[in-house]
Amino acid sequence: MTGLSTLTKVTTHRRKPERPRYFRRHLESIKRGNEKVESLPAAELDHLLCKFFIEVRKVNGEEYEPGTLSGIQRSIQRLLTKTAALNINILKDKEFEKSRKVLAAKRKNLVNEADK
Repeated sequence: MTGLSTLTKVTTHRRKPERPRYFRRHLESIKRGNEKVESLPAAELDHLLCKFFIEVRKVNGEEYEPGTLSGIQRSIQRLLTKTAALNINILKDKEFEKSRKVLAAKRKNLVNEADK
C-alpha cells in the first residue's frame, strides 16, 4: 500500500505543472496570451474560466475526464495562490460561482454521456 501511495503522489506531482498551461494555451488561442492570469479582474477571469471549461479538449480533440477537469481547476487555483497578490479563490469565492456552475454542468454532462 505504501508503494502505491508513493507512486500516486509522484505521478500527480509530475502532471500538475502542465495543467495551468492548458489555461494559458486557451488564453493564447483567444488572443489574450500576453495577459497574466493572476492580474485579471475577478469578473473577467470568471468569464474566461467559463469559456475555458466549455471549450477545453485534449490535443486529439477528445473530452477530458470529469475528474481531470476538476484537477485542472485546482491547478489554476494553485497558480493563483502562488502568484497573485490578491487573495483569490476560484473554488470558493462568490465572484467565481458562474465558472464553478459551468464546470459542474460539464462534468455532469460527461458522466451522463459515459453512462449511455
